[in-house]
Parts: sequence; structure tokens; C-alpha cells
Amino acid sequence: MTIQKESKQIPKKVAIIIISLSVVWAVLILGGITYFVSKSYKSPEVRQNSKVAQNQEIRLATINAGDDEYREKLTNVLGDMEYAIMKLTIQSDYIVQIWHNAIFSNKNVEESLKKALKNSDEIDKNTSEDRATTRERIKTLMQELSNPPEELREVHKLAIEMYSHYLDLYGLTVNPSGIYETYVNNVNEAKSKFYKNAEKLLVVDPSFGIKKEKEHND
Repeated sequence: MTIQKESKQIPKKVAIIIISLSVVWAVLILGGITYFVSKSYKSPEVRQNSKVAQNQEIRLATINAGDDEYREKLTNVLGDMEYAIMKLTIQSDYIVQIWHNAIFSNKNVEESLKKALKNSDEIDKNTSEDRATTRERIKTLMQELSNPPEELREVHKLAIEMYSHYLDLYGLTVNPSGIYETYVNNVNEAKSKFYKNAEKLLVVDPSFGIKKEKEHND
């Protein structure tokens, strides 16, 4: 008598479920590996581009820091010139008054001017030293500002013009000479040109604003 073992077959639905689950797991595992590799591995081209981008960010940060420093120095030199022009205006107006009085009083003009300059220094003992110190500070700052960034080149050009007119007024104030009418015209021209450039500055970049001449005279 032959005994046959009972064969057990897996139901078809169960087999389909098992196969489906196996496929799903395989897909998930493969997808996870692919995601990990894509995140962790970067091709040489990608690494190079990333390095270039980082270098550009560093360069831009350095440029911005340099621009901020330049802007600060430019603000300082414009403020110094504004202060200096105000002081020189007071001094030159005083000289013009003394010169005018000397002419109409038939006094020696040269001696009157020397006395006027001496008196003004005695009234404000730091006047001459202050003028010289301010001039040297402005000169140093202008030398440091010789290479402006692109966006501040127009402002720098105006600052150079203002510096030139400041030096004109400085020379007229510390060394008054020539004919009275010519001197007065030269003083007024130097001040006028300085403040005209200051007004242009307001148009180009309002952050560097300098008060108008009339506001100083009020």
C-alpha cells in the first residue's frame, strides 16, 4: 500500500499579495539607495560649480564690505569739507568787510588785512590750526578715495570738484591779495561752485546730502 503525501498549494491570491509586497519593498529599497547616493555624491562638475558659487559669494561679501568702508570715508570727507567751507566763509566775509572799510577809510589795505587775520585768530585761537588740520585730513581722505567702486564714481567726481573749490576758498582766506573786486568775485565763485556741486550730489545720491549755501547763511 503506497501512502502519498498531501501536497499543499499556496492559494493564488496569497501568492499575488506576497509577490506584490516583494516588488514594493524592492522598489522602496532601490529608491532609498538612489536618493542617498544622489544626496551624498556630487559629480566633479557639480562640485566645481559649487566651489565657484562659494567663491563668488565670498568675493561679493568682500566687495560689499569694501564699498561700505569707501562710502563711510566719502561721507566723512564731504562732511569735513562742508564744515571747512562754513568756517572759511565766516573768515572770508570778515576779510571782505575789513578790506572794504580800509578802502573807504583811506587806510593801508595790506596792514588792515594783516591785523584782521591776527584779530580773527585771537578771537578763535584754534582757527589757523583748525584750518590746517582739517585741510590735511581732507587731503588724506581724498587720496584714500582715489579708486572708487563703479556705483560711486559719479559721486567721487563731484567730490573732486568740491575739493578743488574748497582749496580755492582756503587759499583766498589764508592769503588775501590782489584787487578788492577780484578778490570778492573769486571768493563768491569758489563758494557758489562748491554748493552747486553739492546740489548735484543730492540728485546723484541723496544719502550724501550737504546743506545748500542759503541754509548755511540763515
